[in-house]
Amino acid sequence: MIKLEKSPENPITHLPKFELGQKVTIKSLDWYVSNKDYYTGIVKLTTESFVSDMSEYCGKTATITETQMTEEGTLYLIDLDNGVWNWSEEMFEPEMVEDVKDPEE
Repeated sequence: MIKLEKSPENPITHLPKFELGQKVTIKSLDWYVSNKDYYTGIVKLTTESFVSDMSEYCGKTATITETQMTEEGTLYLIDLDNGVWNWSEEMFEPEMVEDVKDPEE
């Protein structure tokens, strides 16, 4: 188990930005096209890389289904791809996030 506080024994530098059940929008196809490497089709990011096969999800809204803490940051699994790809905060539109709804509301 990873502790959520930063310490010499724990290199985690930040808490997850998104929670299970939150809806997020994946960055646009224009973002992907303008940031990808011309030869590889990859957008290198801090935690993960956005690869060409992920571009089919650009602009779509997804629900966070799982979070995984790493030394570099948090990885997210989403419902659109059935958890096939690892997604990072940088792959989501920051203003296109919905809060988790309380099931009793």
